[in-house]
Amino acid sequence: MSRPISVKPETCTECRAEYLKLSHGTPSHDTFSRVFRVLDAHVFEACFRDWISGLMGIVEGVVAIDGKTVRRSKDGPNTALHMISAYATASGLCFAQEGAQGKGKELSGIKALLDTRL
Repeated sequence: MSRPISVKPETCTECRAEYLKLSHGTPSHDTFSRVFRVLDAHVFEACFRDWISGLMGIVEGVVAIDGKTVRRSKDGPNTALHMISAYATASGLCFAQEGAQGKGKELSGIKALLDTRL
């Protein structure tokens, strides 16, 4: 089961220390929020997709394609957010996510998701 970075950060202290020197401990939720707010979403997405694409050939096993409605994403007159995910079950890595037009309309989202991975 996946969980946010900010939950139980002490459980990954040794793996985190291998990559980061955090003299003041794990950054708070607010710090992560401030960092992600100033990032250009399109540039971040392009870099993230490039990084994930490099991992695609490494992962073996089943890649599950699944559609979910994001909880509490309905905003006034706007409908809830529907997402399609490609998830490598053995490694627990989500390779890609695409938005869908609505519940029951996942096929177009799956096509878009597969088109970005090919």
